[in-house]
Amino acid sequence: MPRFSSRNFDQDEIGVEPMMEVLLEAGDLLYFPRGFIHQAESPPGAASLHLTVSHGYRNSWIDLLKAAFDAAVDEAAARDVRLRYS
Repeated sequence: MPRFSSRNFDQDEIGVEPMMEVLLEAGDLLYFPRGFIHQAESPPGAASLHLTVSHGYRNSWIDLLKAAFDAAVDEAAARDVRLRYS
């Protein structure tokens, strides 16, 4: 799974026809699973808000381990001055 947001892709970069086209009405909500490439556009003359809410980025086991090891190294360096010598 991706760990960081991707940039916006042009349709020719995606290279496939859309799987579905959906017209949402006021108050509708559409859910996409993590990593699902999607595009949004408004019908001509219509105003729209495309809001992405994500909670899965940088929330994996490797991110937890990196944070824990960084904290452990900082703590060890604070307690033992010999670890700070060149």
